[in-house]
Amino acid sequence: MRHFTAPVASNILLCEGIYELTFAWEPGMVPPLPGQFCTIRVSSATSPLLRRPFAFSGFDRVKRSVSIVYKKCGPATEIMAGKVGGEALDVIGPLGNSFAQCALGKTNLLIAGGTGFGPVFFLKHYLMELNKPSRMILGCKTSAQLPQSAHLNSPTAFVCTEDGSEGFMGTTVDYLKSLQKEQLDQATLFCCGPTPMLKACYDFAATRGLQCHVSMEQYMACGVGACMGCVVKVHGDNPFARVCTEGPVFNGAVIAWT
Repeated sequence: MRHFTAPVASNILLCEGIYELTFAWEPGMVPPLPGQFCTIRVSSATSPLLRRPFAFSGFDRVKRSVSIVYKKCGPATEIMAGKVGGEALDVIGPLGNSFAQCALGKTNLLIAGGTGFGPVFFLKHYLMELNKPSRMILGCKTSAQLPQSAHLNSPTAFVCTEDGSEGFMGTTVDYLKSLQKEQLDQATLFCCGPTPMLKACYDFAATRGLQCHVSMEQYMACGVGACMGCVVKVHGDNPFARVCTEGPVFNGAVIAWT
């Protein structure tokens, strides 16, 4: 983890309200891994005061740049959406653990919902570099929320829309339920998105004896484990875990789903 200033390389609109921002990664720094995140102070003004956490959506080894995907949904991300090339970002990262720590299955199902497709795109590329097979399943309410990404041109990428405007009609879990038994043989699920989707994916995996790893979404104040503001309930001697330090990636069986 380091605190550094990075110039913005690009900030592009991917789809309805969702952007991908790319910025330089300092030479000599350890590259981020899929599932990890950074925190950014979007302005030097006193408001917004707190840093904002953003998961990495990719790392370019040649250009030494990283990217994050975010949704414009409040004052901080409104400021983010206005960033242009050359502007400086105040960054702390990489933070948290990663999907890279998880054991792979015979089949690896990468499941994203909402704005969770950033880490899943990163994981997909990471597994491709390792020559490991994977199937990516991306869900959203309508086709207007689908990102413009080369990842979706892959024959192992599948789109689900709840209104049926593109791809499979239904949720990502509906799609999982449509798969044949042999397609789920020794599968491991890697999931990123809203908590209800994560729970549904875990429930699906648990009833079939499959491993399921989830990236939990929580509001964060410090991002480094000091404030205890991002805890989730877990099983074990300690009933709480900090998403920013013990996570954000957890085995789904550890989470005390409610």
